[in-house]
Amino acid sequence: MINISSYLMKLHSALPVRIRNIYSPVVKLMHRFRMFFLKLYIIEGVEASSEKTMKMAYFGLDERILNYWLELLYTQNTCTRIKSFIPIWKVRRHLINDNLDYDLVIVELNDLTRKAIALPSGFVLPRWLDLKLNPSNPLNIKQLDTILRRIRKYKLTFERRYVDSDLRYFYDRMYKPYISVRHKKATVITDYKNFQYMFSTQKSRFYFILRNGEPVAGAVDIIEGKNIRMGSIGVLDGREDLLKMGVVGACYYFRIMDYKNRKIEMVNFGGTSPVLTDGLTQFKLSFGTEVMDRKHLTDPYIMILPINNSIAVKSTLKSNPFLYLSERSTYQAIFFDSGSEDEKSVFLRVLNLTDCKNIKETVVYCFNEVNNTSGWFDKELYKNVRFINYKAGDEVM
Repeated sequence: MINISSYLMKLHSALPVRIRNIYSPVVKLMHRFRMFFLKLYIIEGVEASSEKTMKMAYFGLDERILNYWLELLYTQNTCTRIKSFIPIWKVRRHLINDNLDYDLVIVELNDLTRKAIALPSGFVLPRWLDLKLNPSNPLNIKQLDTILRRIRKYKLTFERRYVDSDLRYFYDRMYKPYISVRHKKATVITDYKNFQYMFSTQKSRFYFILRNGEPVAGAVDIIEGKNIRMGSIGVLDGREDLLKMGVVGACYYFRIMDYKNRKIEMVNFGGTSPVLTDGLTQFKLSFGTEVMDRKHLTDPYIMILPINNSIAVKSTLKSNPFLYLSERSTYQAIFFDSGSEDEKSVFLRVLNLTDCKNIKETVVYCFNEVNNTSGWFDKELYKNVRFINYKAGDEVM
């Protein structure tokens, strides 16, 4: 029996991008309405930071997103059960069932279903956090000395390329291996025809990083009017030794300098995780980027809903500070156990690590009573920091 879904995917991949663009709005619209009926996954396992058992309900359709959160929150030993599809308007009723005893809930949402779910106590995160940089301003790259030292040591150079054969080499030998190694089960692979279409219509720029004259890494950036969106990166065969040479940092640095010379005023650093301790997010923030304006942080969304005040839930929240959204603004959430002995040092370390620009404020959610923190840090430096008492299930502030 023919698998219709598999057949349609093969047919889609075989069609030219120009043809795909004709029906893609219809496909996107259908997917938006599919989001009204989410698959329920029930996950039980050991929470990564506390080593305590945590039970989570995940409502969604994209297993790549699910896999990202499983790798982030759990050790490898998890048990996942898949239940039937649940309409978005019945999620609330499902969660108030006393027999379920979830610790944490995560829900995939879009602009339509976000209004239908009506759960005020959940944090709404962008699935992709976009960061921006104005290269014409003075640059503030935290690891600049390290990047330049590796560029000199390994004789890394930068070159723009113009022919399809180079693009094909990048796709097969750099992009696919690197993305697959880096993101594993959460990998999203763009097919080659999309790269070729953007390249042939001059809607992209393609670069190589060379070592001793040979390509070892590359990138394809997208032209969006007068602005640039940094696109896909690849490293030759996904090799660990090249990563240790700093080819990815060199790739970002050389492109920034190229756009600075071209007088480009806005570069979108591309999507990354809203979890501020995520390695890629930390890396992009280290280039002095700031969060895109709220209107640019659109669906899909992820709602995180803490249910129980268990040790596992508290540890998960403390270990994974994130950016969340209101209708108009962007906030940074840090979770803080004010009863712990090393509370001050832990809090300051997380605050410095997650320093983000162009957000409304940082909200520090305290699991115990808020202590007097007036002497902990320079109020002028962190004037947009607010402390509130919090327990799982409280309405988001």
